[in-house]
Amino acid sequence: MLGRRTRHVRLSSLWQWSLLLLLGLPLSWVQASPQSSTETTRVAVAANLRMAIDQLYPTFQALHPSARIDFVFGSTGNFTRQILQGAPFALLVAADEHSVNVIGQAQQKAGRPSRAAAYAQGQLSLVYVKRLALPAQATAEQIVRASRRTAIANPETAPYGRAAQQWLSRSGLNLSSQQLAIGENIGQAAQFLLTGSVEAALLARSLTSHPAIQDCCLVVHLPKEGLDPIRQAMILLQPTNPTANAFFDFLMSPAATPILQSFGYQRP
Repeated sequence: MLGRRTRHVRLSSLWQWSLLLLLGLPLSWVQASPQSSTETTRVAVAANLRMAIDQLYPTFQALHPSARIDFVFGSTGNFTRQILQGAPFALLVAADEHSVNVIGQAQQKAGRPSRAAAYAQGQLSLVYVKRLALPAQATAEQIVRASRRTAIANPETAPYGRAAQQWLSRSGLNLSSQQLAIGENIGQAAQFLLTGSVEAALLARSLTSHPAIQDCCLVVHLPKEGLDPIRQAMILLQPTNPTANAFFDFLMSPAATPILQSFGYQRP
């Protein structure tokens, strides 16, 4: 089964977006695209980019009015497996470089052309519920220890899950299975937090500006020192697809830079 599929729309209210994040529903279930009959390009996107895409896509469409993209959000590891098994994505916008390299090598071995580039460097953040009522000077380690449960993305399939696991290990936080909740991807880890299943979550910084998170939680952006860089790359799988090519080039362009930076990403 492929990742969650969504035809991109601009939502009429923040409440609808929050409901989608809570329930993990495809955006098309809220409002169908007026261009649903137009041929679309299918693009797989790491879940940490879900909010950023909502800002990036309208800017892209202003430059390419006839382009239509179906974004599918999920974990990079799952997308990698699906693509290696033949999933017909035109472009993968991943949360790491390793997965892109693996796919690129497979494409080359099969004699299929591809194009890849690193487009952003992400950051890990600790988000926790305000009701913990911890002092402002509490460290991230103290916050996790004070939390009943902490959510992370699956380290086996999600790069931000691996980063979270690395931070926990280097911080000397050996959480038991009862203290740790594992989400399929970073979006599901956020859902655990917003539904009250956990009191803290290690998330991509890009998700922490969401109004639902800002309303219920406090955020600590974790220093990058001592952690492996979260370099995010993408790979063009259908080089003859003009929309996929255009979106690849757009993500690398100066027009996308301020939008990515507004969600805490840096250029590599």
